[in-house]
Amino acid sequence: MWGILVIKLYKISRMTIAEELKRAKEQIRVLERELVKAQQRENELYRIIETLDSHIFRCRKDENGEIIPLFSEGRIAQRYRLKTGQVEGKSLREIMGEKLYAELEPYYSKAFDGESVEYRGFLYGKRFFSVMVIPFLRGPTGQVKEVVGIIHDITEVHVSQIEAQRNSEVLNRFIDYNPYSIQILDGKGYHLRENKAYLNLFKTRPGENWSLLDDSQLKNSGLKGLLSRVMQGEVVETPPVWYNAHLTDSKYPDNPVCIGSVIFPVFLSSGKLEYIV
Repeated sequence: MWGILVIKLYKISRMTIAEELKRAKEQIRVLERELVKAQQRENELYRIIETLDSHIFRCRKDENGEIIPLFSEGRIAQRYRLKTGQVEGKSLREIMGEKLYAELEPYYSKAFDGESVEYRGFLYGKRFFSVMVIPFLRGPTGQVKEVVGIIHDITEVHVSQIEAQRNSEVLNRFIDYNPYSIQILDGKGYHLRENKAYLNLFKTRPGENWSLLDDSQLKNSGLKGLLSRVMQGEVVETPPVWYNAHLTDSKYPDNPVCIGSVIFPVFLSSGKLEYIV
């Protein structure tokens, strides 16, 4: 009887082991399939990153507080030999050099303090770039352990902005130092800015409620029709008229002046009236 029981237990044990092995093999096959899928997704992600004309990175701080790249990929990284294998073991300070590191380090520090930051216009290899740095991995106390970021080449846009700013500064100087009084109004006739000659003439700028189109003195001087033509897109030259700004606003000196002016509109490409000059 005991022999039969031992044989039965042995058979049950063998069946249980076989079932466990079968389940284990199936779990291994499932894990292998998941691993293949994960590898495919990782390869696809790398192909996407390599296709983007950018530089994607991930960094941490070492025990000395130096910022160390953990991941560095993308076309820009490839162009400047900054791919992961090429910067492995180096600090950001070594890679950038002291001057550029000093310029960018405050932004990385803000990211390690928990703030997402962006900086535009730093120069590297004769090109201008923007960088965005974002907190990524936090420790149990909430302290940022790692940051991620992306770098874009913005050279053409940045140079255009610098050129536009330079042109704007030249235009502003032209307006400010022009010997003729210049006043710039919005499309409804409200004052936006003036030059030095305007202040020499009127001593102060109009209040925020004053509009060229509603000024009673100008209407009574017979200029209403001329102003209407300006609104329609014409450049008009007004005849000499006597004007006392004090009658419009008591903050002006009581000082009648005889003025004549050329008034012209500035339209947007859409046809909207943007400025009256």
